[in-house]
Amino acid sequence: MGIVYDRILEPGPNIRIKIGHIEKHNEWIICNLEGYLDNQNTPAFLSAVRPLLIPGIRVIGFELSGLSYISSTGVGALSALTLESKQSGRFFFLSGVPDRIDKVLKLLGFGELFVTITDPGQHDFTKYLK
Repeated sequence: MGIVYDRILEPGPNIRIKIGHIEKHNEWIICNLEGYLDNQNTPAFLSAVRPLLIPGIRVIGFELSGLSYISSTGVGALSALTLESKQSGRFFFLSGVPDRIDKVLKLLGFGELFVTITDPGQHDFTKYLK
């Protein structure tokens, strides 16, 4: 299985989101982030991705390899999305986390909050779903 991207959003300055799904699983969403997530564009980012958390979406992941910077506000946004996903029974994950972003997550105490998946296109998410 691979990832099929079907739309691109540019909700704010310096942030681009490619949205897709895992082949054969339209209910497993992947968001590929490019640019940076900071105090300025985080509200627009959240406004763009929260509508993806609709009934029927069972998995949501954020591919971060194209993210060059994340502020504490950006980390807070990902944390909020994680908690909102868990509360509604969705599995939330990150993938492709660059070392510099991973260091920020750990420095802020969020390293253990996020599940990291190496290759979402080849991962079996059914074991996480109720």
